[in-house]
Amino acid sequence: NQICSIGIDGSNRTVLYEGACDYMQIHEGKLYFSDENYHVISTDLDGKNPSIVIRLKGDSKLYAMRGDLIIVTGRYN
Repeated sequence: NQICSIGIDGSNRTVLYEGACDYMQIHEGKLYFSDENYHVISTDLDGKNPSIVIRLKGDSKLYAMRGDLIIVTGRYN
């Protein structure tokens, strides 16, 4: 699985992330997604500067982001 950036005409395909992704959202100029290790990761829109924002546990899910809130179900660190 990959997260890619692609021009609307199909050109300029760039891989931003390699790996499974369960959820993805762009919020305030950053890309947020959850990976196969239950991490919520933030990157720049070009895929650079990845950082783990929160570690989910087990069957926890990331649902939405609003302002400074991350809405999750289940457990997290």
